[in-house]
Amino acid sequence: MAGSAQASVQADPMLVRCLTLHQTVLDHSPAGLTKEEIYTRVDGYAGRFREAQFLDEEQRERELAALERRFSDDKQYLRAAGIPLLESEDVTGEHRYRIPADEYGLPDLQLTDQERLALDAAQLQFASDSIRGLQHALWALAPQGAEPGEGPARSTAHASLGTEAELDHLLEIGMLGMGAPVSFSYTARGRFQPEKRRVVPLALGARGHWYLIAEDLDRKAQRIFRLDRMHGPIQPLGRSALSAEEARRAAACQPDQVDAETILNGLTPGQQRRDALASVVEVHSRPAPDPGRLRPVTAETRRDTIALKTDRVINMAAYLLATGGARPSELLNRYGITAEQLQRDLLSLEQSGPNVGMSRYVTVDPEVPLDRKSFVEEYLGADDPVTLSIPGGASAEALHRPVSLTKPGALSLLIALSLMIAEADQQDPLAQAARSLKAKVLSIVPESIASAAESLSLQPPAGPDHAAQARRAVKDGCAVQLDYTDADGTSSRRTVEPVQLLYDGPYTYLRAWCRKAAGERLFRMDRISSLHPQPEDPRSDEARALLDQQPALPQVDRSPDSLSGVVLRFAPFAAAEAERYAPEAQRREKADGSVFIRTHFRSAEAAVRTCLETGGDIELIRPEELRQKVRRRAEQELSGD
Repeated sequence: MAGSAQASVQADPMLVRCLTLHQTVLDHSPAGLTKEEIYTRVDGYAGRFREAQFLDEEQRERELAALERRFSDDKQYLRAAGIPLLESEDVTGEHRYRIPADEYGLPDLQLTDQERLALDAAQLQFASDSIRGLQHALWALAPQGAEPGEGPARSTAHASLGTEAELDHLLEIGMLGMGAPVSFSYTARGRFQPEKRRVVPLALGARGHWYLIAEDLDRKAQRIFRLDRMHGPIQPLGRSALSAEEARRAAACQPDQVDAETILNGLTPGQQRRDALASVVEVHSRPAPDPGRLRPVTAETRRDTIALKTDRVINMAAYLLATGGARPSELLNRYGITAEQLQRDLLSLEQSGPNVGMSRYVTVDPEVPLDRKSFVEEYLGADDPVTLSIPGGASAEALHRPVSLTKPGALSLLIALSLMIAEADQQDPLAQAARSLKAKVLSIVPESIASAAESLSLQPPAGPDHAAQARRAVKDGCAVQLDYTDADGTSSRRTVEPVQLLYDGPYTYLRAWCRKAAGERLFRMDRISSLHPQPEDPRSDEARALLDQQPALPQVDRSPDSLSGVVLRFAPFAAAEAERYAPEAQRREKADGSVFIRTHFRSAEAAVRTCLETGGDIELIRPEELRQKVRRRAEQELSGD
């Protein structure tokens, strides 16, 4: 195999075992297999099972118990991925395992034409970015998509739903469900070290950032937690971890009676601003930490659990088999994964399944190189379609069908539909279709994902007045006059032609053709002080042409006047935000997870304003005189000068 002399990436053995168990049982249904038959046929069990036969009785029992635990875990992973792995007792009293073909795969939701259009709208909302698993979910529900030419106008778009850290925590909570006690490490604003929190999740919501509303078991009160301030895994708390009183309080929690929208709307902007400025003063008053040696930026790999890997790869295989193949670039986008994750997924598929003579059960073409360099430069570089082939058998037809939306995909789709419903006129037929489609999706996803989705309160971060006016101007196709203050603090009045609202994490942008600049521009909604639609001034041809183009994501352009060599420190809970600031070099602090980057700004004023807006989450390290300017400006704003 190419590159084998310098192998650096291997298949995931746990994933290979789960995939092989899945394919082996499916191939021997409907009769099914006994546990011993499974142990002798599935790599990952077979070697250990054979060796156990040569041990003395005590050691053999210990080995078989360990094997039983492994098998039990693998069954759980497959069932969580949507595989109907059934257990029954035959006439001899032996337990047999089977996967009935008639229960395999997602049920047909019998989508109406309007619901298919709602699916299409959900995809268009996120056309500028990859939402983890969303593209697969759209295909799994409606492989043919909407009828050509019938899709809705792309009046809103989302560059992202939040940082990877926020979405990963959102998924963790979604998989555990509302009302189940959990623990996590959390760093509150103004704190520099995380502390353990034990809570009962009640609701989730977005106001620019993602928030968890929960009953805090230690403080005996309801609290709000920002998801990007959580660290490490979110762990379920068993009854043994709770006192009798805490167990009673947890059981008394009623998530369905929590009004998340009212609670999140109660976050007072003025007080939040003062708290943020106080934190800016605090972090910039201490000696600047040493950023150490900053290195060129490289992509970080998201570490998925084996359950999520199994969920993803079984459905990826179904997509490749059903469609006849897909390019690696499409798979990266469709499943929101890195190049290394895709390489491991394909290698795991290659090595899965029961052996057929001397050949593999699953064939991946082109063959996947083992070393990362060859995979990135040659495999991804060529971007030739990846195809799968399997021998005929009971599994041949069934494996072509998706078994789930994937958990990230299910949650992403439900969020997308919830956003469409929240942003649209409630009498809009598309919003009504989105509501009915959401109800159908809720009926086929795991209970924990459904409870998390039902608890969601979503509202774009822009001010409601400007957002409503801007959305109306987009719909009516007319120009607007606005007063705008840019990142440098320079104010101007200009006439622009809006074409779209773009949501990017905590910020909302108005995408428009700017007559003053004679080009496309993005205007941050929180920097618009006034916005007046001009209904008699229609959208120009230049503005209409933008609707056929992907929006340009917010970025800081480099110019001869840019301020270079700015070093920033992102607090541990804000580390995922670093990628938004075009890092040229960076270093992650192993001790606490904070990130240092070197970057540039269009001006010194833009750098200062960024640090003031982020409330101490981003600390300006160098240059020193600019660091002191940040502290002085924060002190002046707090004193009202």
